[in-house]
Amino acid sequence: MKKIVYLLFIALLMLAAPLLVAQEGGEAMFHYKVKPGDTIWTFSHFYLKDPESWAAVQKLNQIPVARELQPGTVLQVPMSWLRKRSAQGHLLVVQGQVSLSHAGGKAHQAQLDEAVAAGDQVQTGDESHAVIALRDESEIQMGSNTLLDFRKIQFVVEPPSSGAYIIQSRGTTELRVNPQRPQDLGFVVETPQATTSVRGTHFRVQVEDNDSMRSEVLHGQVLLANEQGKVAVNKDFGSRVRHNQAPSAPRQLLAAPADLPGGEFPAGSVNLHWSAVKGASVYQVQVASDEQFHQQISTQTSPKAALTLDDLAEGSYWLRIHAIDAQGFHGRNAISRIQVQEPLPAVLASAPTAWFTADGLMLHWAAAEPGAVYHLQWSETPDFNSKVIDFYLYQPWMWWPPGLRGQGYVRVSSVAADGSVDAWSEPLELWLP
Repeated sequence: MKKIVYLLFIALLMLAAPLLVAQEGGEAMFHYKVKPGDTIWTFSHFYLKDPESWAAVQKLNQIPVARELQPGTVLQVPMSWLRKRSAQGHLLVVQGQVSLSHAGGKAHQAQLDEAVAAGDQVQTGDESHAVIALRDESEIQMGSNTLLDFRKIQFVVEPPSSGAYIIQSRGTTELRVNPQRPQDLGFVVETPQATTSVRGTHFRVQVEDNDSMRSEVLHGQVLLANEQGKVAVNKDFGSRVRHNQAPSAPRQLLAAPADLPGGEFPAGSVNLHWSAVKGASVYQVQVASDEQFHQQISTQTSPKAALTLDDLAEGSYWLRIHAIDAQGFHGRNAISRIQVQEPLPAVLASAPTAWFTADGLMLHWAAAEPGAVYHLQWSETPDFNSKVIDFYLYQPWMWWPPGLRGQGYVRVSSVAADGSVDAWSEPLELWLP
């Protein structure tokens, strides 16, 4: 019974409203609003590293009588006094060959929602993927052939924050870290070449080989450091560290691609095109079934701003595309959503016509019977055998995408409500500078 009462008390205490963090005397202060039933002793026991420091709390807050706390009173203590609790993460996503070993034990195939604690090791195989979630919703996404050793996982109650010390021996990680952390609650990723101390919220770490690693910051800031030197890397910049060398000066990441494909595509081969990014050597395209890219389907690269995805079944998919520069730095992400459906047969006799207006180029063609769906294609060649882009529409017109330029050909067709099929229209040649 005492245990039940104690756990109930702890639950109520966690629901109390602690809160603002302010700066005082150069150190961040933790503020806690007293609730009915609180005492200095219960506060010290639950929140502080040293539960016996209640006298220091009394002195700092000028409380005349220790056993009397008025509800609504605000207690303040330095953030450095707060307790850091050992904590666990859990496997939010397991795809493919993902092994987990607990504190030096034998490795086994990891299971969804399995706990990950200090001393554990997680490893992904070929074409495998895992996501580890911490208590404050921070996430560590592991790419293929990645090895992580969790040396420390900690948690503080207020503000709810996780800290960790992770050794990444190889592979790729993408981390989203809750920025609302006390200054002394560290989040560190150590590689053979350097440590990445997290000051930001979203960044990548890639151990390229035994000689080098790189880090790219998408939001916030990280500190790269080793015995040879250190460098702060801000949002939209990256840095590389080679063995026994100081981190390189930050290099700006390439911009996110524009004019990403979206809308509906026929099942089977999906032809994707986007605007080229200046300075790009290659592009990476990831496909997932969810916006967070937890459930990843494929990761591919392309030397040009186009890629064909084969064998995509009907359904909704998310695309994440970024450019990679000549030095191997991965740029900003661009994200879009596509819908894949079974291809529709087409019927239409007349060729489309082009209207140039103040708002851009509009294509228009003769309407089919009510209920028809229109299928429009663009190609670089009149035989439509090169770089084909498909559009599916429910009206006999469309505004031309602003990112699609150059010489090309357009043809249109439709399927009637009764399913009757006919040939494509005659192609219309377009030249858009």
